[in-house]
Amino acid sequence: MMGWWGMLAPSRTSRRVIGLRNREVRAVLDVAEVRRNLVDQGMDPAGGTPEQFGDLIKSDMDKWGDIGKRLGVKLD
Repeated sequence: MMGWWGMLAPSRTSRRVIGLRNREVRAVLDVAEVRRNLVDQGMDPAGGTPEQFGDLIKSDMDKWGDIGKRLGVKLD
């Protein structure tokens, strides 16, 4: 299993705002000191498009949701 961190916004957020935030976060991830700090913590910093992140979320929900159902996992 691979864990990840990301930023989400309400569905009504404009594409312009999403694009701006995405560019800002990717720029921060390109700062050598930030990247080095994250790598030192065992992370693999990777920026991408909002669509790629949405695909990752959907893929993980499909995969782990199915496994959870088969195992009878219940949320408290």
